[in-house]
Amino acid sequence: MTSPALSPGAAALGGHASGAHAPGGRDATDALATLDTLDVGVACVDAHWRITYVNPAWCDALGVDAAAYVGRDYWAAFPAFAASPEAAVVRATRADGVPRAFRIRYQDARVAGTFDVRVRRAAGGGALVLAVE
Repeated sequence: MTSPALSPGAAALGGHASGAHAPGGRDATDALATLDTLDVGVACVDAHWRITYVNPAWCDALGVDAAAYVGRDYWAAFPAFAASPEAAVVRATRADGVPRAFRIRYQDARVAGTFDVRVRRAAGGGALVLAVE
């Protein structure tokens, strides 16, 4: 499964999505190509909580297609998570920049599983969510 190109791109990588070329350079494209090869699921959200990038491992771990999530509001995409105590952890990390980790049992109409999650604040005020099933 490949991540679709999205013009806003990954918040953490200067706004360039997979397959796009950074103006004047390939740094963002090369970084996204590297993220696409990781066996750890990666999702990026921008400062408005819009999902800007998910890698194939994230899609595989959650059993979803990237097209169903990229461009969507993070909290609308994961409604059961939005109301959970763990959501406060993600919000706090984005607010104060302190990396955090937690384990969550998650289930909604599309996704079910237990996930080890690490959250980091990304450049531009977004968040980088790393999930391992």
